Amino acid sequence: MTHIWWASVMEGVSSGVPMVCRSFFGNQKMNALLVSHVWGFGMAFDRVLTCDGVATAVVSPVGGKDGCRMRARAQELQAKVETPFIEPNGNCRKNFARLVEIICAS
Repeated sequence: MTHIWWASVMEGVSSGVPMVCRSFFGNQKMNALLVSHVWGFGMAFDRVLTCDGVATAVVSPVGGKDGCRMRARAQELQAKVETPFIEPNGNCRKNFARLVEIICAS
């Protein structure tokens, strides 16, 4: 369960886990909609959640058809970002190394 700032989205994708999103303000609502409706690896809630509501929200991505679908999608997205972000020769690592070179040369 997350408040769904962009860093939380990146953590969820890189970990390959479904997300339960409760947005409050800023870009959180857009991020929650992306996770739940566009990318399909989580659920978004914009109403007040009671203790029972939180329990239901957390159980839903873990079990049942929806949970299996969300976990499969989360793992699919994780596989797509793994090489560019994590691997030593991935573009993100190369770009970061280049940034360090530029800064150190200054």
